[in-house]
Amino acid sequence: MSRLFDGVPAHGLLLLALFAAALVAAPYLVSNYVLSVLIIVLYFAYVGQAWNLMIGFAGALSLGHALFVGIGAYASAALFIKFGIPPLIGVFVSIALSMLMGYFIGYLGFRFSIHGVYFALLTIAFAEFTGIMVDHTRWLGGTEGLFLPVSNRDSVDLINLRGSPVMFYYIILTLTGCALVLCRLLLNSKLGYYWQAIREDQPAAEASGIHLFKYKMIAVAISSGMTGVAGVWYAFYYNNLFPESTFG
Repeated sequence: MSRLFDGVPAHGLLLLALFAAALVAAPYLVSNYVLSVLIIVLYFAYVGQAWNLMIGFAGALSLGHALFVGIGAYASAALFIKFGIPPLIGVFVSIALSMLMGYFIGYLGFRFSIHGVYFALLTIAFAEFTGIMVDHTRWLGGTEGLFLPVSNRDSVDLINLRGSPVMFYYIILTLTGCALVLCRLLLNSKLGYYWQAIREDQPAAEASGIHLFKYKMIAVAISSGMTGVAGVWYAFYYNNLFPESTFG
C-alpha cells in the first residue's frame, strides 16, 4: 500500500478521496441522462487504462484494441445465449481468448521487429479481419446482430449481469478503480521500470539485459485481457452486438 500512495501529497489524497466519494454517491444525485454519460466516461476510462499499459508503459502503439473488446463481448454473449453460461464464468473465456489473440499479434509484431506505426497497422488489420469474419458468421448473428435477452431492469443479478443502469455503473466504477490501482502499482514496480526503459530507448534497454520480447509480450497479455473484460461489460450493458460497431 505504501507504493500506491508514494509521492502523492496530502492534499492530493484528500481530493482523490472526495472525488471517489462523489462518484460513489453520483447515482443518487444526478439524473438518468447524466448517469448514462458517467457510465460511458468510466467505460472509456477503464479501456484507456488497459490501452495505456501497451503504449504508455511499454511503448507499443495499438490502434486495434476494439478487437479485444469485440472478442470479449461476442464470446461472453454467445456462451450466455447459446449455452446458458453466465458471464461470471464466460468472462474467463473472454479473457483467455483476448489474451490468446493479443499474444498472437504480439508474437508476429515483436518477433519480426514490427514496431511503431507498422505495429499499429497490424493491430488495425486484425481488428478489421475479425470483424469481417464475425459479419459472415450466422451463428454469431452476422450482419443482423447478436441480441441478449433483456430481463427486469429493477432487479440485481450479478451472476448473469442483468439489472439496472445503476448496477452497471457500480460495476464499471469498480473495474476502473481496480485498473487505476493496478496501473499505479505496475508503474512503480520492477516490471514497470523495464517497460519504461523499453519505451524510452529499446537498444539501450536491450544492451542493459532487458528481454524486449518477453516484457513486451507481458504488456500485451495484460492489456488485451483487461480489454476483454470491458467487452463482457459492453455486451451485457447494451444487450446488442454488431460487428461494424463492436470491432470498429
